[in-house]
Amino acid sequence: IYPMVFSIFCSFKGNLEIFSSFTALPKKLRIENYLTAWNVGNIGRYFLNTIILAVGTLAISGLFGAMASYVLAKFKFRGKSKIYLLFISGMMIPIQAVLIPLSYIFGKLGIMNNYPVLILLYAAFCFPMTILILTGFMNGIPTELEEAMVIDGANIFQQIKAVEWPAIKDIVLIQLIMQV
Repeated sequence: IYPMVFSIFCSFKGNLEIFSSFTALPKKLRIENYLTAWNVGNIGRYFLNTIILAVGTLAISGLFGAMASYVLAKFKFRGKSKIYLLFISGMMIPIQAVLIPLSYIFGKLGIMNNYPVLILLYAAFCFPMTILILTGFMNGIPTELEEAMVIDGANIFQQIKAVEWPAIKDIVLIQLIMQV
């Protein structure tokens, strides 16, 4: 909490006051710092960009991550563990290692400064963690609930709507917000 409080206090100080006594409380609340950041620094546009990218990333990563996790957790098929490990191995690649090559490629393709491209890129880097968390969580949901619904005549979409989604919706939101 201290770094956040420190930053807020410093945001109300002038440059001389920050450099002379940066740990002290501001002598005068300087609202003009915020006005300068809004007008000159274009903070409003950057904030809007962040909201657009975060919501898009959360939607794509959450939706496709939940679908892939459901298949990996609830279905039995050959090669399931290899596919799971392939997804999880994406966490070993730091985003910083691929940003420069991707920027170069995107520049050559002429798709820089583009919301959909950035959203897909961010979602791709959120995807492995989403798969890891949601697959483990879905493995904990008893299969007896789904079996009972099958006996009652429910299809797979009704099972997901009635059993899976209510159980995972909070964890999907929390883990995706933590990633962004």
